[in-house]
Amino acid sequence: LEKKGYNYITPNGTLLCGQWFCDACYFTANGVARVKLHNGTYNFVKSDGTFLSEKWFYYASNFDDGFAMVILDGKYNYIKPDGTMLLEKWRDAPLPS
Repeated sequence: LEKKGYNYITPNGTLLCGQWFCDACYFTANGVARVKLHNGTYNFVKSDGTFLSEKWFYYASNFDDGFAMVILDGKYNYIKPDGTMLLEKWRDAPLPS
């Protein structure tokens, strides 16, 4: 195989999804893994190969206490393992120091 990045191997030896990632984390107890595309955007892949969100985020943290922080268009929110957002309204993202 030519080097394309990272993917996951299913128990039957096939690739989990057709998308290749420049960074990929372990699967959490929530059944999702944080992934990053070569264009720098983040999402979470589920164990069935689908993505937790239709949106790709500027940043996404790992899940902690059942939520992961995501940043999109200068605003932040917290995504739940079912793909819904915790906060009703997105908040202004803190500026990096």
